[in-house]
Parts: sequence; structure tokens; C-alpha cells
Amino acid sequence: MSRAKALLKTYLDDMQTSSVSRWVRKTEFTEQPDGSVRRVILRGDGTVEKDEIIPTERWAEIEARAGSAKAFNKDNRSESNFSGGNYERCEEHLAKDANMVILDPDVADVFPDSASVNEALRALAGIIHARNKKGIHL
Repeated sequence: MSRAKALLKTYLDDMQTSSVSRWVRKTEFTEQPDGSVRRVILRGDGTVEKDEIIPTERWAEIEARAGSAKAFNKDNRSESNFSGGNYERCEEHLAKDANMVILDPDVADVFPDSASVNEALRALAGIIHARNKKGIHL
């Protein structure tokens, strides 16, 4: 069994046996008096993964980008026009009928290529399918 399959199986087994939901990773934001924001990323075991100060200007950019992304997804999805884009650069990497997803940086660190992502998702799909056959639903 691959490492990814073993990790998924362990995680799903833990979820099934646990009556209390546990978080694996939590991000806390605290505004500072000077307008900057402190970001602390905590792992489920309590260790600090990242502790940083985001400058005021950078925080404003992050908030603006988050707000515009939400507005775009909510209001303009059907009106999108990417006709001016250059798809030739990406075309050779995309298989016909492929689905493209954006991975968070921490997930991308674990999966170096599409084959490893597909392997993990197939393992997860198999586990979910087997549990559903047994009447166990997540």
C-alpha cells in the first residue's frame, strides 16, 4: 500500500472512530495596533507551523483579492470571457476532458505531480465506496 493510501486510510479510520471532530490545521489572525496582522498556523498536535506578521499593505492586498474573488465567483461566473487568454502554453499539459483544480500550497507540497494526486484520490474513492457498501457514510 502506498504512503498516500495508508495515510488516507488512517485518517478515515480515525474520523469514523472519533465522536469529536478534530481539526488538523488551524489559522488564527490577530490585528496588531499598527494595522498589521499576525498569522499563526497551528497543527492539530498544538505545534506552530508558521508564525508571521503580515504588513498593513500586504494585508490590504489579501483582503481586496479575497473580496474580489468572492464577488467574481458569486456574480460573474456565467459572464466570464477568457477569449484573450493564451491557452497554447497549457494545452499540451491538459488531457482532453481533464478537470483542473487548484491545490493549496500545503497540499501541493505532499503531491509532487498529477499521478500522485490521482493515486490518492482513487484510494480515497475506493475507501469511501467500500464504506458506503457497508452502510457507513461519512
